[in-house]
Amino acid sequence: MRELAGQEESPVDWQPQILLFTETAERRSRVLALASWISGGTGMVTAVQLIEGQSGSELARSQQRAAERQLRAALEADDLDAFPLVVVAPDLESASMTLLQAWGVGPVRANTVALNWLEHHNEPVSRRYARVLRRIMRLRQNVVVFDAAETDWVRLEQTKPHRRRIDVWWFDDDSSRLALLFAHLMTRTDDWDDATIRLLVPAPADSGRKVAANLAQRLEDRRIDAEIVPVADADRTAVVAQSRDAAIVLLPLRVEGMQLLDPFGDPVEEILRPLPLVTLVAAAQDILLRTDGEDLLPPGGQT
Repeated sequence: MRELAGQEESPVDWQPQILLFTETAERRSRVLALASWISGGTGMVTAVQLIEGQSGSELARSQQRAAERQLRAALEADDLDAFPLVVVAPDLESASMTLLQAWGVGPVRANTVALNWLEHHNEPVSRRYARVLRRIMRLRQNVVVFDAAETDWVRLEQTKPHRRRIDVWWFDDDSSRLALLFAHLMTRTDDWDDATIRLLVPAPADSGRKVAANLAQRLEDRRIDAEIVPVADADRTAVVAQSRDAAIVLLPLRVEGMQLLDPFGDPVEEILRPLPLVTLVAAAQDILLRTDGEDLLPPGGQT
């Protein structure tokens, strides 16, 4: 253990160590499954529930034990390899930031925070949500936001595994690399091992083939199986047109000030409404994607 504690995490050996914050039981099973899928059996997933209260009181301890039993039961019911963690604190936002910095053993530290997308939208709630995500990223934690409405989930369950398609929108940045890594890890799970990955690359019409050929070679060299689709004049409308029939869409997220934006600079909620299941990804670290012992697409996209 002392040897482990003395090691430093390398971006080359990066694995997702996910803290999944879950509040409501109604949506819990969906985000637990999604977090398990994007981990691909590597790293760890810890399901976190925060309860507001005085941590030293008997009532708080009772609530904590009950909530942990419920979390553990949810994990066991879906046979998910994750750990439950319930934290009671008077200030939940401060407690969550402390947890992000303290969780782990030695070099094994949380590096990714996963959350549900907002259930209710109004300006104060949206701004507070954006502020929390910005604080998370300042702590060098990647952010993953799951937009998993019940109707989209039912549609996914009704889609046969061999017909599932994972769409990843590629903007040649760390968030895109992280999204592609998550998609690749998903295909290592039993639920997604027959799925296909489609990498959609915004590119000018006159250079789309060249961009696709270059990226295809780089993926082939690293043994990543994905169909590459150049998209001319890419915008929010193009994303919806291309990906509305995907099983799940992985899309880079921009956190700017108190706003959450899509890759085109528009409010992200506008692109979510017409899409199926969406996983928004915002990288706060340099991402070296890796498969079968090799680096995949280092920062800057150079081989």
